[in-house]
Amino acid sequence: DMFILPMVGNASDVYAVDMLTTQAERAVGRKKRIGFGMIIETPLGLSNVHAIAAASKRNESLHFGVADYAASTKSRTTNIGGPNPNYGVLTDIDGDKPR
Repeated sequence: DMFILPMVGNASDVYAVDMLTTQAERAVGRKKRIGFGMIIETPLGLSNVHAIAAASKRNESLHFGVADYAASTKSRTTNIGGPNPNYGVLTDIDGDKPR
């Protein structure tokens, strides 16, 4: 199980979510730790990427959100976002049933 953390700007963002997640896990008696996937989408996040990557033992993945990054830097883009006719969506045969 994993939480995706969007718009991570610094390590404090990760620390705060880690603390809240730990409290929630303890409150419900959860044994399996929830991992984190962080999305770097701003210049602030990019400048702090090393600290963000080391901010929690829960960190499992780090992603670069190019569209939001481009928007945050007021970059001109030609084709970010919107539907692409070559993209498809894979669906689970069991839908949203427990796995």
